[in-house]
Amino acid sequence: MRAYGRLLVVLVLMNHQAHAGDISGAPAMVPPEILGDFSSLWSNNVINTGFEPDEYRTQQIGLQFDISPRWGLVFDYSILTADLDNPVLPGFVGRLDEINLSLMHELYRAHPDANNFAVLEMGAGIRAYGDYDGNRIQNAFHRLINNGVNHYPYVETETSMAIFWLKGDYQKLYPLPLGREQENAWQAGYWFSTTGLVSGEGQRDAALSANAVMRNQIMTFWLGLREDWREDYELDFVQQATALSESGTSFTFGFGLGPLVFETALGLDDKLSYSRLIWTAVENEYTSAGYSVQADNAMALNYLLPDIEAELQYRRTLSHRMELFGQPHTWFVFELHYGEPAYEEFVDVNDPLQQTTVTSMYSEIHQIAVGVDFEWRKQQYFRRAWPYLTLLAGQRTEKLKADSGATSGQESEKVSSAVLEVSSGIRYNVYSWKNGQFLFQLGITGNYPLASETVTFAQTQRELLQPNLSMNLGFSLNFGF
Repeated sequence: MRAYGRLLVVLVLMNHQAHAGDISGAPAMVPPEILGDFSSLWSNNVINTGFEPDEYRTQQIGLQFDISPRWGLVFDYSILTADLDNPVLPGFVGRLDEINLSLMHELYRAHPDANNFAVLEMGAGIRAYGDYDGNRIQNAFHRLINNGVNHYPYVETETSMAIFWLKGDYQKLYPLPLGREQENAWQAGYWFSTTGLVSGEGQRDAALSANAVMRNQIMTFWLGLREDWREDYELDFVQQATALSESGTSFTFGFGLGPLVFETALGLDDKLSYSRLIWTAVENEYTSAGYSVQADNAMALNYLLPDIEAELQYRRTLSHRMELFGQPHTWFVFELHYGEPAYEEFVDVNDPLQQTTVTSMYSEIHQIAVGVDFEWRKQQYFRRAWPYLTLLAGQRTEKLKADSGATSGQESEKVSSAVLEVSSGIRYNVYSWKNGQFLFQLGITGNYPLASETVTFAQTQRELLQPNLSMNLGFSLNFGF
């Protein structure tokens, strides 16, 4: 079961992303028009080229979406760490989380023909630093992929500030004598992009890139150089070390294929390297049709935050539509659920010599459940996004383990209980074809074991099988035969 849990997390990583090389809080720097009106972004050192350790901006998750033709929102969440070898305060370790939310507005757009494009955007919002469960997220993820767990204390920085950014893009393409049919016609040319950001605490970010681009209606490739500057990140050594790691010149390569965008960057001075994945909404005739796409099966991968519990679901359309606020599209659901979230973790000693004793306990969770899922997808109300409700019942098993401290390597007895699960939120149609859809999901999931259990571990009685409420992020692939 542990192996299947690791597989689930690897699949999660292939479906979510952030952008460790982008300016945090500003839109992603990718060729114009490659992003749809909704994008999910994820970046992590685990998918980079291997030249960067799992430090500094170790993971970043982002959402970017339009709320009207010229307005949108940009959100990202980052986990920052600095290890013993950090260049600012060698011999010390630290951790900090960062959240950015900004309102985006398109100031100018010029699109005189299919091969010319220029756009200028601005945004304003808020940036916050503090302890936002990054420790739980990173360590739970590391346990599932059998990577090292970092017991880094949070620095004392807890602050928020205003941010303002400006972003400009210019692209010029020329037709190529490739592909005789219009839908396969290729163009090639160049793309320039620049972004600048300032914060209320005086932080300053800037990026400039120059790229060669080649594209048709389905695929886009780009190759280029990028220069990044990060200035006045002096609130703590974690921010300073992260800013240094993201400054400098990098070689970039990326491609877009339908809803999938991938980019990797390799720092020429060995300071910056990252890779990122983006799932972005792509408009076509099937996407516009929305609910009419014939797809009676679905495979879904969801993960629960902040504990990185993974859910793998298979859904099958039921011929009978149950009466629940109308007649929603009704699925039968089979679900496997796995996680290794932190149960209790605390630092006993932490001094300048790094003589640290950490007691860390976590719970290993297995769950199997079945139930029904409802989607209200009437075309007159919901064209690209619609609400869902999932009701499940099954069996949940938990046990405690320790990976550090005096109890390292020990585990408690295994306990189990019947469980009820309820999940609700929004599904967004990212991409469609004749017999399928690719959907993004954002919601809330609650698990309610019917009976809690007490186990004795580390000479103390501890409660397991407790009710919990989590944020649910995921993707589903709907397909027909």
